[in-house]
Amino acid sequence: MILLLSVLACQKSVVTPFPAGLEPLADCSAGLPGADGQTPEEARSVSGEGEEHLYAHVCGYVHAPVETVWEAIQDPDVVSDRRRIAEYALVESDIDPDYDVSFLLHYLVEDIITVEYDVEWRQGVWEADDEDLLSVAARFQKVEGSSLIELIEGSVVLAEAEAEVTRFELISHHKSIGYTADELELKATDLYDSVVAFSHGEPLPTYE
Repeated sequence: MILLLSVLACQKSVVTPFPAGLEPLADCSAGLPGADGQTPEEARSVSGEGEEHLYAHVCGYVHAPVETVWEAIQDPDVVSDRRRIAEYALVESDIDPDYDVSFLLHYLVEDIITVEYDVEWRQGVWEADDEDLLSVAARFQKVEGSSLIELIEGSVVLAEAEAEVTRFELISHHKSIGYTADELELKATDLYDSVVAFSHGEPLPTYE
């Protein structure tokens, strides 16, 4: 405990460059729910510990058009970890002209000590035809804040599965002291649940 407190007390603010592009971090390994072409509004998830970071993958369907689901992941309330984070705020929107959507969120976590950090989101059209938006890609990353959080990064792909149904794929990576793969998987599935609620005009899930 003494060693842990010493490490926590030595935190500093660091800046992490965000590489260009919206390519997914990996293929979603959780597998889609349903069989024989079915697209149930549910998701599957997996998590674990890789050589460099924890990972969580969530693959599922949302019964709403891609345009609607895209609106969901542009909402700070939807994409923020409301279960764990004490405070969060939208710092700035349209911060990168190279992307259709970009914004910066500031987070404050109160645990043994207070930890603050910023996460940037970038989103854009991945595929479209003359009439329809077919897919959207997004990336997010911790870009500045406490050195206790070495890595937060992720990618989201939204793609038309059939009329009024969107395939949802989330890849999330994390590396920090004391954080577990189970926590990361819960955070990732919470985001999916919030996307579904938003897409149907329902209140977002709440947590004790």
